Amino acid sequence: MPFWAVGEEEGLTHSLWQSFEALYTGEGGLGERQHHIYQRLLANYQRVILIGADSPQLSSRHLNNAIEALQSNRFSLGPAVDGGYYLLAGRAPISRDIWTNITYSAADTAEQLLAQLPSKAAILEPITDVDTIEDISALQRELPAKNFRNNGQKILIDYIVRELK
Repeated sequence: MPFWAVGEEEGLTHSLWQSFEALYTGEGGLGERQHHIYQRLLANYQRVILIGADSPQLSSRHLNNAIEALQSNRFSLGPAVDGGYYLLAGRAPISRDIWTNITYSAADTAEQLLAQLPSKAAILEPITDVDTIEDISALQRELPAKNFRNNGQKILIDYIVRELK
């Protein structure tokens, strides 16, 4: 079951998030918020997948690979090309200290997380997360071929092409 992790408590009722249940991330930095959401979901589900909102080329194939990797690993991680990560899947707890001892938005964020996880993680295919305008061209290359794009991806590409002219 998908959930939106929303950073502002008053945003939980916003119309943008009404297609799925929205969960408040709680207060604190990114590590504290990810810990809160991960542990909350793990308390109710056998497996949890956290994905970033800045990788629109993410496909069902990526999610299926993460799920499949959890058959023989407690964790799977999708590294971002810039050193972060676009996806973390797990079926075991991760302590708050691990989440909060990581330097986020660094060239070695994923490496830091991998080194601290309580067991080895399966590594998925790297993809670009979009943080800067320079990341747009990599995103366009990584999106599925025109005939295989979902509606959201088609709308995004049309927008990018229109805005970058």
